[in-house]
Amino acid sequence: MFVQISSFCTALHILSDSLLRQLFIGYKVLPLDDRDLSTFHVTASAYSIEQKAFVAHTKEAIVWYDYEKLKKCIPDDKIIEFLRRKVALTR
Repeated sequence: MFVQISSFCTALHILSDSLLRQLFIGYKVLPLDDRDLSTFHVTASAYSIEQKAFVAHTKEAIVWYDYEKLKKCIPDDKIIEFLRRKVALTR
């Protein structure tokens, strides 16, 4: 099982260390859709300390994918419960 990494996260990993020290990055897991537990959504923002402003916002759909079966999959109940707790903490 593998979580597809969002384009936003990938872009952040490319940035230099000194630039990353100048940003605050915040993620929030959005409420889960019980009709499709193979996908969950997050929203994220990047705040620049130097510019004193938000410099990026994103909403991402992250899909659990089984590369052996070549299709989406549903993660363990423990992971679903963890995501639900994260949502509850941010309400």
